[in-house]
Amino acid sequence: MIPMYVLEMKKNLKDKGLIFWTLLLPIAFIVVFASIFGSDTTDQELTLHYVDTDQSDESAELLQEISTLENVELVKEESYANSVEQIQSGQMNVLFHLPEGFSNDGSAHLYYEQVREEVAAPMIAMLENLRYGLQAEEQYTLAQEEWEDAAMVAEFFTPPFDISYEAQDSGGEVDAITHLIPGYAVMFTFFIMISMVTSFIKDQRSGMLSRLAATPLAPLQYLGGKWIAFITIVFLQVVILLLFGYFVYDITLGNVPAITAVSLLLALTATGLGLGLSLVVRTENMGIALTQVIALGGAIVAGLWMPLEFMPSFIQTISVGLPQYWAHQAFLDVMSRGATIVDIWPSLAMLLGFSMLGAFIAWLSYGRYVKHAN
Repeated sequence: MIPMYVLEMKKNLKDKGLIFWTLLLPIAFIVVFASIFGSDTTDQELTLHYVDTDQSDESAELLQEISTLENVELVKEESYANSVEQIQSGQMNVLFHLPEGFSNDGSAHLYYEQVREEVAAPMIAMLENLRYGLQAEEQYTLAQEEWEDAAMVAEFFTPPFDISYEAQDSGGEVDAITHLIPGYAVMFTFFIMISMVTSFIKDQRSGMLSRLAATPLAPLQYLGGKWIAFITIVFLQVVILLLFGYFVYDITLGNVPAITAVSLLLALTATGLGLGLSLVVRTENMGIALTQVIALGGAIVAGLWMPLEFMPSFIQTISVGLPQYWAHQAFLDVMSRGATIVDIWPSLAMLLGFSMLGAFIAWLSYGRYVKHAN
């Protein structure tokens, strides 16, 4: 088994494609998506273009109120007609118009391109909150003028219930980066199946498998040596990606024995299923196609790209049947909630079960695999 392991490691370390799939591509994905989703959105400004046709004290007061809101930038436009044309052509996202007569009836308009409704949604929410806030202030002032009893005024404007918002410390850090990095680490481990399929088919077609079959080398020694080599590669891949997140994005790794156990079981699972796939498929193209389905399809359904809470209920139900789900949940428990090996043992047991399933399929398929060797 050891010579088989050494031989497989030497072949894989010379494979530039393996380096690309295991390290370069996942790091590129992490950097790109971390720059998109990992920035602090609380500092991002909403740009509100406006045209004040009314030019009244009332319109000026409203614009002054809007300008005092946090993270809102007002941009004055001179031409109402030209601004509407820019909205229709997609050159401008939203336009706030205070028409002539605003001081009399208080009617204003917000224009936005129909296909960019999601861009206008934050601006609509901001203006609605401001509108109801100013209405409440005006009503409170009128009530104070009409009623002499201050306690009655205060009681009348007291909401029927109160809510306190308390974030509970889970012992870790929960943010987009902490969700993203282990998600991509899990997803890209399954691309090792491409290299495994290629390696096994090369052995089958080159005549090497036939020569090995004529030696005292047992099937388990052949499969075990190659399997352990790929386990080593994937384990190192996961460790490097997590350390990249730790040093570059300052993510919390959590309990070291627990994060090590998850990384090892994930490597065992991805390569175990890859072992089964490699002995079942007959061509490299079929192996690559199935790997894409397993890696990308599993990433979507298992919630590696976005939290499962945002996905339909039937997807959430299906996700628990995928190894990616259990690996990702284990990583999040350790990194975000300070979980230990004892806390994540169900996830570890599920990953071990998936890896044994792949190994069992490979063992059953070994005879047919050798039979078709050149």
